[in-house]
Amino acid sequence: MNQPIILLMLLLVAGSGSGCIGTSPNSRMVTATIANSSTHELNGVKLECAGHDLRAGILQPGISATILNVPWPQSPGGKVLFIDYQTKKPYSVEISLLSINEQVFAGKCRHVIIRILDYDKAQAECE
Repeated sequence: MNQPIILLMLLLVAGSGSGCIGTSPNSRMVTATIANSSTHELNGVKLECAGHDLRAGILQPGISATILNVPWPQSPGGKVLFIDYQTKKPYSVEISLLSINEQVFAGKCRHVIIRILDYDKAQAECE
């Protein structure tokens, strides 16, 4: 009588640690920082990449937001999206992630930094 209950409990415990939701075998976990290196106050800041969003919210000039344990997808690029606080105008900046991916998937990078430099310029780097 107790054996089916114990077996069921073991299956539940074993199955609960079997993987992360939203990660794929082709992703690596990193710390991601989105930094406002511009002189503009930005709202709704996010990085769209391979169907995933990294949201930073409101970023004053010189401020950054860091997200821990991000599954990094192997995508050639992404879009940095934000809205200027003063004008309410939305912006979208294409960003290449090819060199970042090489470093992340080679195990040489665990901290990805996306810097917003201006309305039309952003860059990605590894630390």
